[in-house]
Amino acid sequence: MFGWLKVGVSICTICLVILLGCFTGGTEVNIKGVKIVGSFQINPNTDAIKQLIPEFEAKYGAKVTIVEETYATMHERQMAEFIADTGAYDVVEYPYQWLAEYATGGHVVDLYQFINNPEVYDPEFDMDDLIKPVVSIYGEWEGGLYALPNKFDIYIGIYRKDLYENAGISPPTTWQELRVASEKLTSGDIYGLAIPLKVDDPMMCSFHPFLWNYGGDYFDENKCPIFNTESGVAAIKTLKNLLPFMPEGILNWGYDEVQTAMQQGKIAYMLQWHAFLPALQDPETSKVVGKVGYDLSPGTPLLRLQSLGGWGVGIAADSRHKIAAWKFIEFIQGKKMALKFALAGGSSARKSVLTNSKVVEKQPWTPVLLKALENSYGRPRILNWMEVQHIIATGLNDILLGKMDPEKGLNKIAAEVYDAMQRVGYHPEKTGPRPRY
Repeated sequence: MFGWLKVGVSICTICLVILLGCFTGGTEVNIKGVKIVGSFQINPNTDAIKQLIPEFEAKYGAKVTIVEETYATMHERQMAEFIADTGAYDVVEYPYQWLAEYATGGHVVDLYQFINNPEVYDPEFDMDDLIKPVVSIYGEWEGGLYALPNKFDIYIGIYRKDLYENAGISPPTTWQELRVASEKLTSGDIYGLAIPLKVDDPMMCSFHPFLWNYGGDYFDENKCPIFNTESGVAAIKTLKNLLPFMPEGILNWGYDEVQTAMQQGKIAYMLQWHAFLPALQDPETSKVVGKVGYDLSPGTPLLRLQSLGGWGVGIAADSRHKIAAWKFIEFIQGKKMALKFALAGGSSARKSVLTNSKVVEKQPWTPVLLKALENSYGRPRILNWMEVQHIIATGLNDILLGKMDPEKGLNKIAAEVYDAMQRVGYHPEKTGPRPRY
C-alpha cells in the first residue's frame, strides 16, 4: 500500500493498544489529557513546530511541552535520561549521525509499528510524499525506521548578490573560484568569506564538502579511517588557504556567529545549513534582505557533492505515552500541516512543500535544495560518532592553527580514530595496521 514501507505489523503492539483502549477506531485516537514532552533543538524549525502545538492540543485534548536544548548539551542530556530510564521524554529530535547509537542501543522505537498499524496510522500522513533518500538516511536502520525527517537540512552557499555583481564576479563553483572571489571582496569592514569552524560539529560539517569533493571519505567498509589520504590532505590545505579572507577568530565561530555576520552585512559569502536562513528575510534582524543569493556549495572540477544534514524525530523507548507521541509526530510532520509548517519557518522534506510556489516565494533557496538533492552525500552513521567527531574536529583545528602539518596531522587523527573504532567493536584491522605518524 505504501510502496517502499517495510511489510509487517507487530501483533503484540496492536494487542497492547487494544487492551489499553488507546483508540476509538480508525485514526481517531483518544489521547485526551495525556501530557507529551518533547526534546528539541533550539532553532527556527522548533519555533515553527511550537506554532502548530495549539492546533494539535485543540484537536486531541493532549498537552505538549517542548524542552529546548542546544546542540552542545542535547546528546548528553538525552542519553542521561535514556540510561536512567526516566521516561522524561516522549518525543526526541536528534541528528541522523546519532541514529546508529540510538537505534542499536534500544533508546528509540521502530516507527513501523505505528505506520503499519491501520488503527493508529492516518493514511493522509502520506509517507510517499516524503523524499525517500532523506527518510532512509535520517531514520532507517537494520530494517527498522527509528525517525522521520523533522529538520531537513543541506549545507549550501549563500552570497551577497550586490557585492558579487558590482565586482563582476559570478557565484563560485569551485574552492579555487571561491578563494579568488573572497580575496577580491575582502576590503574594509567586509570579509570575503565566513565558514563555521568551531569544534566540534561546525568544524566537521564544514570539512565534509571539502573532503568529499576531493574524492575522499571517512571510512572504508571495515570502518578503517581513510581521510588521511591525498584527498584529505588536499581538502585541509584548501580550507586553510581560505582562512586569510575570513574574520579574526573564525575558528571559534559556529553557525550562529556566521549567520549573524551575514545578517549584519559583514561578509560576502558563507556556507550554512539552509534551515538557518529564514532570518535573512526578516528586516527586523537582517540588513541584507533582498541582497542575498543562494547556490550549491563549491566543489572541485571533479565533484560538487552537497552535504546532507538534518534532524529526525522519533519516540523514546522509555516513553509512557508512545501512541500519543506518534500522533504528535504524525501531526507536526504530516502532509496536512506541511505547508503551514514551512511557511512558519520550518524545513520540510516533503516533495509537495519543496515544489509549492508559496514556499519558494518565502524561502527562495528552495530550488537550490531540489538541485542539491540530485547529488547529495551523508556523513557516517556509526555507534561512536560523537567521540569520532571530537577527535577529528580537534585535530583539524590544530592543523588550521599550524600546530601540525597536514600530512602528519591527518595520520595522527586517523590513528586515534582507528583506536576508537576498535573500542566499540569495529574491525579496522581487517583493512590494515594502525596509521603511523
